[in-house]
Amino acid sequence: MVLKQASEEIDRCIQKKEDYQSGPRKPGRPPLFDKQIEVSIKKREVAKQALDTAESHQNRMKEAVQQIGKIYLPVDLKTGKLKETEAVSESLEKCFADIESVASEVNLLDRSLKRIKKAKKVIVDMIATILFFTWPFEAKWKPFPCRQMLKRL
Repeated sequence: MVLKQASEEIDRCIQKKEDYQSGPRKPGRPPLFDKQIEVSIKKREVAKQALDTAESHQNRMKEAVQQIGKIYLPVDLKTGKLKETEAVSESLEKCFADIESVASEVNLLDRSLKRIKKAKKVIVDMIATILFFTWPFEAKWKPFPCRQMLKRL
């Protein structure tokens, strides 16, 4: 919205300058239209930079949340192997660290920070679920020597 307003202000300044130059001259010094246009352009650049920063933060947050969904699977979708719970735990911690870093950069409201902390508390339960899912498979296949042979293949 701010970017749109800044662009409209530039257009208004340019229009004022054109109207002044096309009409009859008024007594006194001419207004500093070029200076006004330059100030408006700087405002637009600041607004554009703020918009780019906000979009960057939004994309980083979105990617971290999507990464949590990809990590929170007991099986690696590329290899088809069971994931190690330690690796899942470290990856989840990293995702939440990214989320918290973006939240601190943006200065989110306390309400939002509380929600992030509440979601972070669930990591333990998420790891327990992964462990619950993988444990029967590990218990079933660990005693068999064919498992080592399958790993070599």
